[in-house]
Amino acid sequence: TEPLPVAPTLVNPLATPGTQHLMNYLAGIYGEKTLSGQQGYTGQNVPFPSATYLQRSGGLVPAVRGSDFMEYSPSRIARGANPNNESERLINWARQTGGIVTMSWHWNAPTDLIDQPGQEWWRGFYTNATTFDVAAALAAPGSLRYNLLLSDIDAIAVELKKFQAADVPILWRPLHEAQGGWFWWGAKGPDPFVELWRLMYDRLTH
Repeated sequence: TEPLPVAPTLVNPLATPGTQHLMNYLAGIYGEKTLSGQQGYTGQNVPFPSATYLQRSGGLVPAVRGSDFMEYSPSRIARGANPNNESERLINWARQTGGIVTMSWHWNAPTDLIDQPGQEWWRGFYTNATTFDVAAALAAPGSLRYNLLLSDIDAIAVELKKFQAADVPILWRPLHEAQGGWFWWGAKGPDPFVELWRLMYDRLTH
């Protein structure tokens, strides 16, 4: 079957020209071409792409580099995590190669980390490593946990602003795999997830 048409229309009319250019490109090749990509080692200053990738691709470099804002999560920073300038490294790569950056966010729960063997603090994006209740937090605007959601989003906004200032558009993929329930942002079902998504979009955009 033929793929459904995808219009290069962005939801935000104030998107930067570089963002619109990327969307135009992706919509233009949709159904015709596939871009190669590799997920990098987040927070580690190691060569990209890996030697294994280059060996298997015959020396062709990936068009897309994936990474993660995970180490920028405030509850990880508070426990000594070091992002090691991951944002700057991705920006430099995009500028040097013209490649496309895609960023996810394994969002360590803002608080209520269990932190015991098998449920360590650094596993705090998993539902089974935190007692953080996203539905309860969203139901109480102005509460400590609601405000922690906002301050965590604001921390990632600082990183996103770096890409914007450098005119490097990214494919932004927060709150992924929500339907599985294994991450806390999807653990309470679709309604809190949708509310959190809209809250994040509004906070980052407006």
